[in-house]
Amino acid sequence: MAAPLLSTSVPGIYRRGSRYVVVFRDPTGRQRKRAAATMAEARSLKAQLNADVIRGEYREQSRMRFEEYAKE
Repeated sequence: MAAPLLSTSVPGIYRRGSRYVVVFRDPTGRQRKRAAATMAEARSLKAQLNADVIRGEYREQSRMRFEEYAKE
């Protein structure tokens, strides 16, 4: 079981163990999470993700392996 998310002073950024978790909503309104090693990285990631969603440039991370992609 994963460690619980602990609140930080920045809305949308939580601490889990030694890492920070950025929580945001994708264009469909679904809640997503991404991790960062430091608070500075987490703030930058949050700003980048929010800007991408607003501009309509957000792309969901693919779980397709390169081997499968190469066959296509």
